[in-house]
Amino acid sequence: MSTDTVVSATDSEVLEIFRRINSYTLPLKEPEKRHASYQGEFKWFIKDLLDLYSPMLEKYKILTLKEISRMADAELMTELCQVVLDAIKTRRIGLLGKIYSDNDISFPEKEEVYNKVTETLDFIKVELNQILERERLDFLKFQNYLLLIMISMRVTS
Repeated sequence: MSTDTVVSATDSEVLEIFRRINSYTLPLKEPEKRHASYQGEFKWFIKDLLDLYSPMLEKYKILTLKEISRMADAELMTELCQVVLDAIKTRRIGLLGKIYSDNDISFPEKEEVYNKVTETLDFIKVELNQILERERLDFLKFQNYLLLIMISMRVTS
């Protein structure tokens, strides 16, 4: 059996390695398929958000490292972007894929989406820090809190 040793890699780099390994050994999940299918603006935008916020999702046990390695974090970030771009819609895989395809060549709303998503996640990180550290929120509950905050942001902006 061959092995590779990764020395002094960041958490983000290690997660990317696992994402690539998983894409060859397990059936791909939808976020992994989108990550493999698109190489444009939106994919790299999501990757930048993952670099910023996946550690927070793992630290507060909102997602496990295994879930992050299978790109549950990318799914969440894409859903947040969907809220900013199109408001809340029924959760359908095709809608998330459409965001990637519509914004693959160019992503004109990039700055607006970035500002709203990071403002929301930074608010959670700062204002809800004590709650997040004290109790483990399951993913569904966290998603609901996040969507409520984003809805209020859409209403007030």
